[in-house]
Amino acid sequence: MAAAHSFAVLARQASTLDLISGGRFTLGVGGGWNVAEFQAQGIPPAERGARTEDVIRACRELWQPGLATYHGRWIDFQDVVSEPAPVTPGGPPVWWGGNALKGPTKRRVVEFCAGWLSREAADYDEIARSIETLKNGCRAVGRDPDSLGFRASVIPTDDWQAAASTGELFERVLRNCEKLAAAGVTHFNIPQNYFRLELVDLAELLALLRAA
Repeated sequence: MAAAHSFAVLARQASTLDLISGGRFTLGVGGGWNVAEFQAQGIPPAERGARTEDVIRACRELWQPGLATYHGRWIDFQDVVSEPAPVTPGGPPVWWGGNALKGPTKRRVVEFCAGWLSREAADYDEIARSIETLKNGCRAVGRDPDSLGFRASVIPTDDWQAAASTGELFERVLRNCEKLAAAGVTHFNIPQNYFRLELVDLAELLALLRAA
């Protein structure tokens, strides 16, 4: 929900995390959905996507070496410095979340993002179609489609809930992840609040996914 953030604070928070993590930090960006939250902050909900883009573009300028200048729709600054500087050249990678099959999400991801985050509730068809759409978008502007990452959340389905054992559940999860990986997914999110596994079982599942 970057539209509700101060661009200067967000830029410094992200670059600080990038610094202390040794370049392992990734900034995931979502437009937000709760209309009441935006209204309470004086932000027209219809503007949240465009405002989010303005914030992220401003952050990207602040992450560059030397003096930064940015003239956006809502943000405007000239010759400023934001510290600490990130250790990742150009700043931490930005992954944009949202529906890539409609609206400006595809343009944003293709133009200035390192990856795309699927909707948590997205099914296989939506994820696969979105990945293909984004790859085609990269090709259309001369960008290597393999430069993009794609993350999907692994959400239990009804048949998973009916698994007779933890081992059977893990087998179904692995099959689903293999299918998604074949469609182009490069990263997976395993929401513990859905699986409700004991930590020892969660560790086993993650180990199986890493080995697959």
